[in-house]
Amino acid sequence: MYDSLNDILGIQLIKITNLIRPILAKAVLIMDRGFGYEYFLNKFVELKTNYIVRIRDLKTYVTLIRNKKRYHISELVERVRNEPILFKVLYKGNVPINVVIVKKGNSTWALATNLDNPKTVIELYKQRMKIEEAFKDWKSTGFNIEKMQIRDWNILHKMIWCVVIAHMILYLLGEAIDKFKQHKKLFKKWTAPHKLDT
Repeated sequence: MYDSLNDILGIQLIKITNLIRPILAKAVLIMDRGFGYEYFLNKFVELKTNYIVRIRDLKTYVTLIRNKKRYHISELVERVRNEPILFKVLYKGNVPINVVIVKKGNSTWALATNLDNPKTVIELYKQRMKIEEAFKDWKSTGFNIEKMQIRDWNILHKMIWCVVIAHMILYLLGEAIDKFKQHKKLFKKWTAPHKLDT
C-alpha cells in the first residue's frame, strides 16, 4: 500500500517519464502550481528532466546558492522590476533549482526550472498559458461545453471534435490578423516619405 497521494502520483510520473524517456532530452515539462511542491521538484531533478513549474506558495523559503542566505520567495519578488530575474537556489534548503521571477501587470510568476535562460522560460510558460486559455474557452467563456451537460458519449465525442476544429480555425485566424497588423505597421514605416537633408 502507498503512504500518500504523493507516492501514487510520483509512481505514475516515473512510469510516464520512462515511457517518454527517448524524447525527454529535448522536451520541457511545463506545469501549473499543482506540481510546485518539493516532492515533484525532487523527482524532476532525479529524472534529469527539463521542467518549468509555477511555484505554489510565495511564502516558501529558499536558500540563495550565491550567499547561502535564506529568503521567502516573496522577498525575492520584491527585487524584480521590469526585467525577469533568475535566482539559483536550494528549494526548502535542499533541492537545487533555478527560480525565474517575472512581473506582468498585477500578476507575478515565480517559476521553478532547471533551464538557465529566463526569457526562454517565460516564453515557454506563456505557451502553457495559451493552452489554459483554450480550455477556458472550451469550458465556459467561449463554447460553454460545461453548460451543455451532454450525457451521450457519441454526441459528446462529436461535439468536442467540432469545438476543437472551430477553436483552431479561430486561433489561426487571430494569429493571421495579428501578423497582418504587424506587417501593416512595418509597411507604413517603410513606405512613409523620408525627408531629405538639404
